[in-house]
Amino acid sequence: TVVGIGSAEKSQVQHMVRTLLKLPANPQADAADALAIAITHCHVSQNAMQMSESRLNLARGRLR
Repeated sequence: TVVGIGSAEKSQVQHMVRTLLKLPANPQADAADALAIAITHCHVSQNAMQMSESRLNLARGRLR
């Protein structure tokens, strides 16, 4: 997640999105929410892919 909890203030979400994406200014609240969702999705997807690759490598190691 971007701010760690689901009840974060809009200003916290805006600040973290600005920081993570290195934006020159805080995005509008709705845009920050959308970007935070996209950032979280990317992080979750990346972690899931890494776990799948690890499992595949482990399975290959056992088969050899």
